[in-house]
Amino acid sequence: MFRFLLGTIAASIVAVPLFAQAPNAAKLAEIRVKMQEFVDKGELGGAVTLIGRKNGIAHHEAVGFRDAEAKADMAKDSLFRIASMTKPITAMAVMMLAEDGKLKPGDAVEKYLPEFKNQKLVASRMGDVVTLKKPA
Repeated sequence: MFRFLLGTIAASIVAVPLFAQAPNAAKLAEIRVKMQEFVDKGELGGAVTLIGRKNGIAHHEAVGFRDAEAKADMAKDSLFRIASMTKPITAMAVMMLAEDGKLKPGDAVEKYLPEFKNQKLVASRMGDVVTLKKPA
C-alpha cells in the first residue's frame, strides 16, 4: 500500500511541476500515462491521483484495479487501508516548503539539520571490522 501512495506522489511530482499559473492540460494528461505505466509494470495494482488548486480540482484520475484478482476497476472514490502515512505526509510538507521557497530538495540535509553533518555509511563489514565511507 505504501508503494501505491509513494508512487502516486512521485508520479505527480515528475509529471506536473509546481504551478505558477494555470496547469497545462497536456502535462496533467501525462499523470495518467505514468500511473498506467506503473500498473502495466506490476509496480502498482491501481492508483487514484488528485491535484487541487485554489479554484478547485485540476486533475482527478483512477487507473488499474482496486481488486486485481477480481479485475475490478479502480474508481475515483475507492477506499484504501493506509498502514503508514509518515512518508507521504513528509513528502507533501517538503513540496509545500519548496513551493514557498523555504527549502530546495536538492540541498544537502545538513543545511537544514546540522546534526547530519559528517555522517558516514557502512562501506563493508569483515568480522568485527566495519569500514565507513562518506555518502555520495
